[in-house]
Amino acid sequence: MIRKILTINGEVSEGGIRYHAQMQSSLFNLTGFAKKGSDNTVIIEVQGEEESINKFIKNIRKGNGFYKVSSIEEENTQVVEGEKIFAIK
Repeated sequence: MIRKILTINGEVSEGGIRYHAQMQSSLFNLTGFAKKGSDNTVIIEVQGEEESINKFIKNIRKGNGFYKVSSIEEENTQVVEGEKIFAIK
């Protein structure tokens, strides 16, 4: 199990990216959270199996038609033990 911090850049301040991330997390059995960042970014912390996280990132990059991702910065971080949900903050 791994955990990543994703900084999503692009036209992402609106368009439901945080809710889309929550839906995608349930498809891949991932936990974590999504929140608005500074400078019109969205910050996502996601935890689970590496293959599932890679699929999650691919789907976030692809979008839902209402937001546009220009780049995703990835950073590994410590796993949060006992986390059970993916929250929107």
